Amino acid sequence: MDRRFHMIWSDMKRRCDAKHRPHYKAYGGRGIAYDPRWKDYRAFWEDMWSTYESDLTLDRIDNNGNYCKENCRWVSVSENSGKRRANRVFTLKHEGTIKTLRYSEWAKLYGIHPLTVKDRLRRGWPIEKCLTQPIHPQFKDSPTLRSTDGGGNKEYRSAVRNCY
Repeated sequence: MDRRFHMIWSDMKRRCDAKHRPHYKAYGGRGIAYDPRWKDYRAFWEDMWSTYESDLTLDRIDNNGNYCKENCRWVSVSENSGKRRANRVFTLKHEGTIKTLRYSEWAKLYGIHPLTVKDRLRRGWPIEKCLTQPIHPQFKDSPTLRSTDGGGNKEYRSAVRNCY
């Protein structure tokens, strides 16, 4: 038995069934369920093992649909995280083309750190201003502000909060 595969199956069931668990609200609490056959690990294995790869994660094609063979596939972690309901997408005109992208993708196109955009959105700024407003001169040459380390830099987060 592949431990990781078994853990994915176990976590899927827990998200749908365990009301006391933190992720229940986003899954079982929204009515997301799994194929009744998948209560048995062997049925899940029969349906999903042939396409499983150890560096992929279980994904529901329709984010509002149930876990079942027809609605599940294996995708990379980054591809799966892009489907989160919490992701905010915006449609803008960029270089003559209308595009719909997540705020983090817009930030990359405009060369601004995604945490800066996220913080500005949280403050109620319109997306266009979030992307085009220059960083305060005091922080413009700061190596921590230019960092694209994915948000793990505490100095960056601290500086971003004070650069408006």
